[in-house]
Amino acid sequence: MHPAVVSQAPSGAPQQTGASENSREAHMATSRTDSIHSQVQLVERALRWSDLCTGWDDEHIAAVREIARLDTYDRGMQVMPHDPRRRELWMVASGCLEISRVSPSGRRFMIGLAGAGMTVAVVRLLDEEDVLPFDYFAHDDSVVVHLPCQPLRQILDAAPILWRNVAQLMLSRYRDNLIVRSDLALGSLAQRTAAMLVTLARMHGVESEGGVILKVRVSQGDLASMLGVTRQSMNKELRAFQERGWIESDSYSRITIRRLQALKEYATSLH
Repeated sequence: MHPAVVSQAPSGAPQQTGASENSREAHMATSRTDSIHSQVQLVERALRWSDLCTGWDDEHIAAVREIARLDTYDRGMQVMPHDPRRRELWMVASGCLEISRVSPSGRRFMIGLAGAGMTVAVVRLLDEEDVLPFDYFAHDDSVVVHLPCQPLRQILDAAPILWRNVAQLMLSRYRDNLIVRSDLALGSLAQRTAAMLVTLARMHGVESEGGVILKVRVSQGDLASMLGVTRQSMNKELRAFQERGWIESDSYSRITIRRLQALKEYATSLH
């Protein structure tokens, strides 16, 4: 019998395969490092642009960056659906969050919108055990920075001057809530709609040659939910404002306020 012939690959082949695997692993490691570095940069940029950390120095920005976690949410997703009452602040790096209450029947009522640079659930910094029963959903595809309350409180307590930012933020939110409550309690639906548009312009508006552009998408359904009326009723009011040349809206729910002063005067007028 002839001895069996065993086919062998060239001696260099295994070395090439090993080199290829090493190269691939090195590339993956580099990609992971780049991704982490990119996330760190995004978190730091979000902190510096946020309403909570305005004016903070590099040392304290770095301290908060160390406790932060970045997460992404597709449009319609709930923030932290498995633990929505977790003691965290949420900072919108990009996109927009919807602040809502869900009724026992499952109907969702929109309370407000938080665009890029805004921090929500700040009240969770309080020592109270109960957390306000608000829910947060991605109004658009959003990137959110999660800040756990306990380590954030430690950073704030170590530099009490930083609490001033928290106080200023909460006072501005309190003022906005008083204005909204007053607007909702008084006037016709048309006046309340005008007042809500003025509030959205103040919180989310950007000046342009053609007027004030709302940075966040606001549909007729959104406005109807915030004012507690039907979509049909809201459609009627918005159409009237468009006919007067006060606002303009496109098919993507982007609203431009052409005559902000006219809306302000109408919202506070007596009819």
